[in-house]
Amino acid sequence: VLSALEVAALALGTRRRWRELAEIYESILPRIADDVVAWDLGKKLGMLYRDELDDLDAALRVFTVSAQKNLADVEIRFWLAELYEARQDHAASAEQMRQAAFSAPERGDVHRRALWCFEKTGDADAAWNAACVLDQLGEADINESLVADAHRPEGLINARGAFGPDQWCDLRPERDEALDHVLALVTPAAVELRLERLEAGGQLPKLTDATLQNPTGTTTLMRSLSWTARLFGVQAPAVHVLPKVDGDLTPLPLGEGTAAAGIALASGLELPDLAFLWARVLAYLHPDHRLLVFYPTAPDVAKLLLAAMAVARDETAEGDAGVVAERLLSVLDDSARDELARAVTELGKKRLKSRVASHVRCVHAAAGRAGLVATGDLARAISVVGRSPLRSGPSEAEQIGDLRAFAISAAHGRIRRHLGVALRS
Repeated sequence: VLSALEVAALALGTRRRWRELAEIYESILPRIADDVVAWDLGKKLGMLYRDELDDLDAALRVFTVSAQKNLADVEIRFWLAELYEARQDHAASAEQMRQAAFSAPERGDVHRRALWCFEKTGDADAAWNAACVLDQLGEADINESLVADAHRPEGLINARGAFGPDQWCDLRPERDEALDHVLALVTPAAVELRLERLEAGGQLPKLTDATLQNPTGTTTLMRSLSWTARLFGVQAPAVHVLPKVDGDLTPLPLGEGTAAAGIALASGLELPDLAFLWARVLAYLHPDHRLLVFYPTAPDVAKLLLAAMAVARDETAEGDAGVVAERLLSVLDDSARDELARAVTELGKKRLKSRVASHVRCVHAAAGRAGLVATGDLARAISVVGRSPLRSGPSEAEQIGDLRAFAISAAHGRIRRHLGVALRS
């Protein structure tokens, strides 16, 4: 079919019979299973409608579908933005730039176009965040730098609200509900198993009353924790100060919410810097994300998923997945197994490897995004990441890229409005 299409495209294109060529493209597109081919053909069809047939509505429709086939294609996002701007729909144009930012967070032209759209829609807070990204990238002009500097918070943000369920969801809007459900059902047994293994292997840190910090203490470390816990609407974890801690401040794989801080952590850090680090810890300890404290990588989580699927389908799993499956069988009663079976059925079988990888990546990203919310200052947040990057999960560059993209996202804007810290026009 594709070979025949090339012949038809050449013949009809030479004769400028664009309408007939568009009809052929339209008839073939729904039958193409390969996303790369569908993306390429969709772009050609969209350009045909836009440039030759002057059918902007059809071009918008086709480009929108094509963009979903290749999320990394920033060029098509600019094309969509132009089409929406032709309709005077600047909000939709801004959304295209927000999507483009997650694919190319380092591109100043993406954030500058987003800034222009935000100004058109009167979204002062989003415009300020876009100016902050440009300033952090070193691509801001004088006016953009002035805008960024004028509204940076001095000290801790003056929040007039606290996190609720909706704000936690906005930290990870990419969540896969079906996968989350399955993992939530197996988390208690998986955590218990990992705790047993860590204890048997002598891998748990040595915690004593001497290392435990007073939760109502007045040290900078504990004051920043109390403030951050109130902001996120959660209970502060137990804190132990140890001589050496990977990552300076990290959640510990224990039954109760616990964090470890390096003895020299607070040296050179201000309260907003510590708020970033504490927000990251609290995000990992959240029930929806806690599994990654014990199983921080995609292969780890994939084994848990294999175990859950084996139990749900009454099949046999091998290796580590088999061990977890045995534990699940020992702790799940009939009703729990029935619920797991329903959840696995709803999950389906398609793209499970990539969905697990996306889940793990997004949970790690949510931790950094929580830090950005707590500081209210992109440049400061990125500086702290440079000093204390995550020891597992995404690279430092990936963490910084996600912060730049999330800074101008609609989800970030909703959180800031809820907290009462968003700039007003």
